[in-house]
Amino acid sequence: ARERGEGVFPSDLKAFEHYGKAFAEGDLRASVKLGVFYLNGRGVSQDVLQAIHYFKIAAEQDQSEACFYLGLFYFYGTVVKRDYLTSYSFFKKAVQLDEQLLQGHAFLAYQYLNGWGVDQNLDLAFEHTAIGIELNDPNAFYHFYLLMRDRDLSCYLDELEIPEEIKDRVLEDFQDEESVLHYFSRQINIDDLNSDPEYWNELMIIPEFWLCIACILGQSNALYDFGSQIVKEVDLEIKNEPNRKHDLELKSRRIKGYDLIEEAAESNHLDALLFIGREYKIKVPKSAVDYFGKATLLGSVVSRTELDQIYQNQKEDFSEKDYPSWDKAFARYHHPEGMYQWGLRLYLGNGVPQNIKEAFSWFLKSASTGYTDAIRRVIFCYEVGEGISKSLEKMNYWKSRLLEIEGNLPPQESQNL
Repeated sequence: ARERGEGVFPSDLKAFEHYGKAFAEGDLRASVKLGVFYLNGRGVSQDVLQAIHYFKIAAEQDQSEACFYLGLFYFYGTVVKRDYLTSYSFFKKAVQLDEQLLQGHAFLAYQYLNGWGVDQNLDLAFEHTAIGIELNDPNAFYHFYLLMRDRDLSCYLDELEIPEEIKDRVLEDFQDEESVLHYFSRQINIDDLNSDPEYWNELMIIPEFWLCIACILGQSNALYDFGSQIVKEVDLEIKNEPNRKHDLELKSRRIKGYDLIEEAAESNHLDALLFIGREYKIKVPKSAVDYFGKATLLGSVVSRTELDQIYQNQKEDFSEKDYPSWDKAFARYHHPEGMYQWGLRLYLGNGVPQNIKEAFSWFLKSASTGYTDAIRRVIFCYEVGEGISKSLEKMNYWKSRLLEIEGNLPPQESQNL
């Protein structure tokens, strides 16, 4: 009730407390909830290791959601070592416990398609994809596009039926002038689409039609793929016919492709974030920082490099009054120098209200990346007690890190110190 706000004021803190008490009293159903709360930092500090601990307990109690989460951890190598065989076993168990678990079928299809952790098996990849299509899973429509693009699946189409709800959604979307179906390579007859089942069968053999459906359903990979395809086609036409550079029809198509990529970026699609960041890089670097920053938080090394280049090469394009917000933006996305500079502003009260305690927290975050100027500030703060309590032990620890980074102390000696 606390989690959902049913009859009481919603509170993650209280919900976590009650789930914890239930677990302590022996109700192991609470374990999956505790795992989710630890994973997302709801009602408790985020702790992925604790989340895995509770998910494993829940999986032993045959809770499908916990099995699926464990599959994700091993599939992506989050905290644990990547192990496709283990991820496959957890995804398999998850769908055996809950046949309606959409994402479980999607990941099994993906593993069968690529032969990750299991022998490559097109039949089983199709089987799990077909289940997802029957359950209206957008991911399944995108997976089927991938299957059809790379292989001849005409023999499977007799076994597949697009659900009526999806057909209705496609027909409704087609009424919109901005529908992706208007950019589909084949001209669609709306009357036949409305009335002729055989016409649907004709379209189903075209991979791009499945890509369009996935776009209509908002699947981020599909949006990025289709948007990129449109942009590349337009750019190629302009390259072949430079005099068409200002052609309104081409401009309109490119804008559509760009809009699809931007929609994918809103769902934190990594390639889409990088694409738009590069589009903005010269003309609107502040916006580029936002997109590259989000990509950085998703673990992209490339986006960190892009942030470095913007920080070093384009900061002079802004007036001094812009610098505080500029540094804050970089700090927010864990850019080492950006975190240090934002901490320095807070420390000095330079363009922002002075806050030495918060400044220290940013110095510490930057120091944790190995940024030496920040490490020197952390050493000073621990030595004199600015923004944090004095600590000789922690001061010495950071001194040893600094010596190690600058090459004046071997790692083992640093550890001993």
